[in-house]
Amino acid sequence: MKRTIEIDGCIVWAEPVYKGDCEFRFVNLSVETAKHCGYIPVTPHTFTVEVPDNFDPRPAQLEKLNAKELELKAAFAKAMMELADDRAKLLCIESAA
Repeated sequence: MKRTIEIDGCIVWAEPVYKGDCEFRFVNLSVETAKHCGYIPVTPHTFTVEVPDNFDPRPAQLEKLNAKELELKAAFAKAMMELADDRAKLLCIESAA
């Protein structure tokens, strides 16, 4: 059995990215919040989405965690290389004196 979700928000007009464009968007905000965020509300809107029975967010979550792990490993490796480089420079100064 599919799950049905209702998403409330509003259709807004936003400042166009390119001059001459007309930018209408759906935002998942109340009309008042949309106004506060700088949007010009056009009309409130609700739409319904059916979520498949077999939807499983875990593979996407694991992919996100794996990407973060690679990012952290790269940052750590870079910091360790900089540390080793700084240490080597100090040792060269010491042995040259």
